Amino acid sequence: MSDILKTNPTALHTCIYYEFLREKDVEEAYKNFCGTVGDDVIEYVDFEYWFYQFYHGNLDFDYDRSTDPKPLILTDLPTEMLTEIVGNLDILDRFNVQKVSRKFEPVVNGFKYEFEKVSIYNAKEGTQFGLKKLFVYYKKGKKYRLVRHYCDKADDNYLNMELSALATMLTNSKSPINSFCIKNRRCEAIDIMPKLIESLSQEVCPLFFAKYVRLELQHKDYVIPIISLFKPGVLEEIAFVDTKLDDDTFAKLRLSHLNRFDVFLDRISAEEIVILRDILSQFVNLKRAEINLANPMNLTEIGIALGIEYDNSGQITYSHRIPNAYKLLILKFSYAFLVTIESI
Repeated sequence: MSDILKTNPTALHTCIYYEFLREKDVEEAYKNFCGTVGDDVIEYVDFEYWFYQFYHGNLDFDYDRSTDPKPLILTDLPTEMLTEIVGNLDILDRFNVQKVSRKFEPVVNGFKYEFEKVSIYNAKEGTQFGLKKLFVYYKKGKKYRLVRHYCDKADDNYLNMELSALATMLTNSKSPINSFCIKNRRCEAIDIMPKLIESLSQEVCPLFFAKYVRLELQHKDYVIPIISLFKPGVLEEIAFVDTKLDDDTFAKLRLSHLNRFDVFLDRISAEEIVILRDILSQFVNLKRAEINLANPMNLTEIGIALGIEYDNSGQITYSHRIPNAYKLLILKFSYAFLVTIESI
């Protein structure tokens, strides 16, 4: 329907007239209109023009606007002045001002945001994005995409944004994200993950510039596609919570650039401990890692593999000199496998 309205002015003006008849407030009428046909059909200033044409009794749907003297509007101001105006708005108002005119989009996107935390909570029927005290909800669409869930409630914390607009803002290299959490609220929410990944893969370009990522997915198959959405040079820490990784998935993770990672594995053998020691010794940025295991480790076998004697104390601390560096790789084994790096 939106494509028809874009190419048929008479049909478009008829829809605006319909909204005028059912809603006397132009802002509410525009919200209703966008919620029905989308927010890319007509800009607010043009919608407002036709709304007040009908309000003043001009019902000529084919009226030629070019005969009117051109009024001066806010978007006629120089970009420098628009930047000054937008700079005095908070995040929510900046989101909303983009709906007034597309001329504001490059102005708004030019600002640097510092997001302390971005969260994605997956429920059975949709996904909720949280940014500080603001949130936006997307529901299942056709095929493998998520579509915006339009909220008509008077909630100042709710953002009515298309996923593409949200992704543009979140993937702006000028807008670092300190913490990014993706969580499935319930087991049945796993069905929403393919739609989330497909939608983000289409919209996220470039990648999320997040420093810390926490994943509570409860399903290993989605780990690699999700992690690939984050910028490696920016990402410093990853924590996997309730996400049990197998050896193959763990091997595919690119962790060498991280300062820290926490993972949950099914098991790890003594021979694999030695291999992992040599691999971690090459992680130049690593400061700490914690590997939790579903099955207990055989500390006697680990001691033999590392060439040290296990004293049956229930724990092992092992130091390994990192080649060509004044650092030690410290491995601590008990109920978990803890890795730290210490300077000599």
